[in-house]
Amino acid sequence: MKLSWLFIALISTSGFAAETTLEFPLTGYYFENNKEIKIKVSKLNKELNQANLDGLPETVVVGGDPAPYWKLLLKRIRAGNEKLGREMHFYFYDSDYGEGAIYKLALCYRGKISDVPALIESMNENFLNPDQGILAIAAGKKKVINDKAFKSEKALRSRFGDDYQAVEESAKKWLNYDEKSDVALVMSDYGGNGDGTELEVNEIMPCK
Repeated sequence: MKLSWLFIALISTSGFAAETTLEFPLTGYYFENNKEIKIKVSKLNKELNQANLDGLPETVVVGGDPAPYWKLLLKRIRAGNEKLGREMHFYFYDSDYGEGAIYKLALCYRGKISDVPALIESMNENFLNPDQGILAIAAGKKKVINDKAFKSEKALRSRFGDDYQAVEESAKKWLNYDEKSDVALVMSDYGGNGDGTELEVNEIMPCK
């Protein structure tokens, strides 16, 4: 079996899973002599293959319930760490769980933009770090607001007070979002309290 493949996990738990998916690249690193070494998954898979271990996908594709897929990848990473004698870390989508690390990646979707919020939320506590704090999601006419401050500019200004200037650029992207857009916005907080103090915008575009 060739290990440098595009691994597709479509675990259908509801109607959206069969036709809408999220994709992002899998990248990793390990330290050698205090130097960070970037991992090329295709090269790593050759080493794993030689060690009779299962490989990793170069591109992660999730739909439906991604939790079993997350556990599968972590199992393979841990087996590789043990067999190859490395402590490899992989960038999932903004995750610092176990062998993951926080890095913003190019996340894209295939299918209906209105399904994107459900898929994003299904990734919480697996591919998404729960401390990231998903504050709000805009996907076409579909909006998910977990923090009521995102209901209006007045509420956002009240919420951030003197700190509003620091997050104003991100806030404007939310406030000026065009419902006809084919790009989804995920407003998130990378702070441990999910309090919006580190407001970030991730744009999820259609996959090319």
